[in-house]
Amino acid sequence: MAKKSLGSYYSYSFKMPNIRRQDLAQIEEVILKDLQPQQYHLACHGAVYDRVADIPQDSGVEKTLVVYTHTPCLRLKFARSWAELYVEDHNDQIDPAIRRISAIVSSRERYMLWRFSKFSIWLAPLIGFGGISLTVDMIAQEKLPGTAIYGALGLLGLTVIWWTIGHWSSACRFSRVHLSNE
Repeated sequence: MAKKSLGSYYSYSFKMPNIRRQDLAQIEEVILKDLQPQQYHLACHGAVYDRVADIPQDSGVEKTLVVYTHTPCLRLKFARSWAELYVEDHNDQIDPAIRRISAIVSSRERYMLWRFSKFSIWLAPLIGFGGISLTVDMIAQEKLPGTAIYGALGLLGLTVIWWTIGHWSSACRFSRVHLSNE
């Protein structure tokens, strides 16, 4: 005999979104009109706001912002290292609103930058140290001249730069929320 599930939730992670104030206003409109939560808040700058309009327009770029509601419970979190939409008690009634919110955030994803950052963290060391190892092995087998080590060291230097840029990008430029009117 099949039993009914205790509940269902919706969770989706976004890839380096670059959100504008207008996008937040659209998300707020969808939440207030379609979901009609009992409570709605935005948290950033160490403060909690009731509406996007309450956030000072000269706030600049924020790396951490949370939109949350109660009844229904929804959390849209933009953080330095990740961005996620989480909805508790996901059902067919709120599904269209959740999809609209996801579409707004997804339209601002920086997918190529995310891919560059994620791949560089493991691919750059693999290429750099693999190239050095292969060159040393081929020099030992006398298939390459000894001066080939300089080319391998140059490749290693380039991969160190690649890894550094990718790591910095992943750690510092993940989610961006532009709160200024542009």
